[in-house]
Formats: sequence, C-alpha cells, structure tokens
Amino acid sequence: MPVEITQCGAGKKLSSRKIKKIALTILELVAEKNAELSLALIGNLEMKKLNAQYRNKDYPTDVLSFPIEGVVPEETRLLGDVICISARTAP
Repeated sequence: MPVEITQCGAGKKLSSRKIKKIALTILELVAEKNAELSLALIGNLEMKKLNAQYRNKDYPTDVLSFPIEGVVPEETRLLGDVICISARTAP
C-alpha cells in the first residue's frame, strides 16, 4: 500500500515518516489497505491558485482532494490525490 508524500513550499518541513504512518493507519481504518494514495503538502500561494483553478474560489483552502475512480483499471486501486497546505493552516 504505497503512500507518496510531496512537500513543496509548505513552510516548515514536516516528518514524511509520521505523515505516512498516519495515512497508512487511516487507509486501514477505512478498509483500503491495498490502495495507493498521494499527498502533497503545499503553501498558501499554490493552494490559492489550485482553489481558483478547480473551484473558482480566490482564496486558499485547507484541503483539496481529487478522486481517481474510473480513470485507471479496477485492478489498480488508486484512491486519488490529496493536496493540503501547511499544518499551521490545516485543522
């Protein structure tokens, strides 16, 4: 169950190991132990751009998620991408 974590412009570098452990625990709790998940921790400026592009909202938000169902073959269980800003802003 791969969990990919990318940190870009999110300010203080967070522990990828801790984030991955939390993500794996959550995947187990929702019965998705064989799924793949991508997490990107980004800053407010990039989040504002993405929120404007995908939701027509001109401000940063705490989390954007992009489900991937129907895009890849069913035997590959990819859940999608989660993009969130720095831990200081996200709840």
